Amino acid sequence: MAGVTIQTTDIPSRRWEDPQEVGIADSVEYIFKSCAPEDYESSKGIVDSSFGSMSPDDAIYPSENGFVWAVTHAYSHHHHLVLRPEDVWFAILVQLGFYMNAHAEELRHLFVDHEGMKELDVERAGTLSTVDIGGFTLEMMDNMIQNIKDPSLMSWMIPDFTTTTPTDIVVASILMMGTLQKYFSYRLLIQCGIPSVTLQGTREDWQKILDRIAFLPKLGYEPELFMNVLRPVLQYFVRSFETPEDQEVIEFWGRIAHISRECGPDLLSGWITAFIFWNDRGDQVHHHTSSRHGLEASMHVVLMRDIPLGFTSVPVKVLENGMGRSMRLFAGSVGFQVKTSGNQNPLVELGEATGPDTLQPVSGWWMDESTVNKRTIQEPQGWMKFPW
Repeated sequence: MAGVTIQTTDIPSRRWEDPQEVGIADSVEYIFKSCAPEDYESSKGIVDSSFGSMSPDDAIYPSENGFVWAVTHAYSHHHHLVLRPEDVWFAILVQLGFYMNAHAEELRHLFVDHEGMKELDVERAGTLSTVDIGGFTLEMMDNMIQNIKDPSLMSWMIPDFTTTTPTDIVVASILMMGTLQKYFSYRLLIQCGIPSVTLQGTREDWQKILDRIAFLPKLGYEPELFMNVLRPVLQYFVRSFETPEDQEVIEFWGRIAHISRECGPDLLSGWITAFIFWNDRGDQVHHHTSSRHGLEASMHVVLMRDIPLGFTSVPVKVLENGMGRSMRLFAGSVGFQVKTSGNQNPLVELGEATGPDTLQPVSGWWMDESTVNKRTIQEPQGWMKFPW
């Protein structure tokens, strides 16, 4: 697989230490419970997901924002980091969804001609236990294309990178459904029947993300600010392919995150905050700006407790043989995987392997049956409350 590795320091990576607050996920139910505990309490059970059988060897740790926490912990505790273009693109889409749902009416004229919410249906044969939910979301995406003003919005949102998998397409489809959920309701009708950072993909994949954010100013003033914060960060992602050994590139990857605990509430700064612009309610979460990070734009500082969710949820009505059921689709960055780089640690006797020392965000989706009709947005609980 193509990619580039930026060697940011000669110091060996550290072995990953298991947190006491949360364990390795052995099921999608555990991820669900850890990421969205209140939603889990109101759930009747998961009916489908992108996660197959899971084992401790997968080393996936649930997280309310897998991308932000993987990057922050890798940087803060000296682990290798692996990122796919999809990890960054989904972080942008989730943030954009928060903003658009908070400003749905003032943006309505850009996306749809109708008032209120238009119900979109997808018909499938079978039962809820046999229907392909991933296929349902893709068909719903095609349905949405026929009901929005600019069908090119779909190709803009859906990733087409060299690293994109079928699961990524479904994740993006659900994120799209969540972004436009103030304009549409969705029904499924069932009838019987960091020592180093590895950027995966190609330079062109990362350039596509940089090109795509030029669309954001069309959505208003705040999305334009979001674009201005993202652009210098994404430019360095592209530069990392062009000149991975350039000192400015190496210094960029050395300024990912800084956690301040000197006084008052814990603060997070560094360029990772470019991906934390709005909270779940679509309100800006930055508190003040700083130009100390060497980028051609000001980075903002956020409270650690304000780090938002990295996933979204969408209500879906299912009519199975005439019986109505309330379902929910969840998708986004829901954890990170701990891997072994295989590197030798020269500081250890005989240079033995470091062990698990590499972090990579994990994206996925699931559908559950809800006991409530609408998800209540909650404040992120943040399982990563380590004394570090």
